[in-house]
Amino acid sequence: KMINPSEFTKEELEGINKTLAELSDPDALKEEVKKIFDSYDADENGYLDRSELKNFLNEISTSLKLKMYIDDTVVDHVFGTIDQDKNHQIELDELEEYVRQFVEKMLPIYSKALEESGE
Repeated sequence: KMINPSEFTKEELEGINKTLAELSDPDALKEEVKKIFDSYDADENGYLDRSELKNFLNEISTSLKLKMYIDDTVVDHVFGTIDQDKNHQIELDELEEYVRQFVEKMLPIYSKALEESGE
C-alpha cells in the first residue's frame, strides 16, 4: 500500500485530493511543475541531478505521507524512469510527464481514502 489512510485527518485528505484534482488540468500542472522544478534546481543549471531529485522525492513522500523510504536505490530507479532521453539530467518536460503520471496514479488512491474516511 502506498498510504495508510488512518494516518490522515479528513481535512488533510480533502486538501490532498483538491491539489491532485487541480493538477489534473494540464495548464495548472505545467505551472506547478515549473515552480517545483525551479525551487529544486538548486544550482539553477536548467536540469535536476540526482541529489536535487532526491530532495524533491523526500518532500513529496513526506507531504503525502507515502509509505516509501527514499534511499539511493529508489532515487536511481525514479531517475531512470523520468530521464527519458537518458542524458543523466532531468529536464522540465521530463519532470512534468512524471508528475502527470504520478497524479493520475495517486488521485484514485487518495479519493478512495477520503470516501472511506467519511464512513
